[in-house]
Amino acid sequence: LVRAKVAAIRGAQAGADGTELHAYLGLADRLRQPRRPFLAITHGLSGSGKSHIAARVVERLGAVRLRSDVERKRLLGRPADAETPETEKVAVYGAGMGERTYARLADLARTVLDAGYPAIVDATFLRRERRLAFARLAEEAGVPFALLDIVASREVIDARLGARARDGHDPSEADAAVVARQRGSVEPLGDDERERAVTIDGDAPDLDRLWDELGAIDVGV
Repeated sequence: LVRAKVAAIRGAQAGADGTELHAYLGLADRLRQPRRPFLAITHGLSGSGKSHIAARVVERLGAVRLRSDVERKRLLGRPADAETPETEKVAVYGAGMGERTYARLADLARTVLDAGYPAIVDATFLRRERRLAFARLAEEAGVPFALLDIVASREVIDARLGARARDGHDPSEADAAVVARQRGSVEPLGDDERERAVTIDGDAPDLDRLWDELGAIDVGV
């Protein structure tokens, strides 16, 4: 509204048509609308495009993103982009730390939903029991639940992992060896899960179709 006021003053002085003013007023009107809480989780291999899709959901639907790569390091008191020494990777990315990380994500998701905001949890969710735990969390909170099943080709995943390694600032430290282990341990979605799932082409996501399918399962706008 402050920016709308400035635009109104500036427009009056310059004889503008009010486009900027009305754009800010429209934004203010959208932001004042109450958000409808929902819980969405991602499912897919590292490098499949989960974080990219989650970021688009944040932008479009006003959700709060909870990212496993960030929360794992937060639990250790480290910056999100901190590099884990090779000697510590077994402990940092082992089963015990994985359980702590998903428990932390669940606690944060409850907090977000209790505050009246939608939440999207950005993690691999390769194990069925973890996906079902978050589905139960949504049921307990009385909010819609969606599972974003993101599938990408080997070539695209390899290219993304290489780009991340060269950049050196991404919270994810997954490499080709990690993804190879994930391929051997991923538990496919059950028929019961597919009722609330939206499958997304991670190579070239069709976001318009994503919004339509989320709307069909009562998530989003």
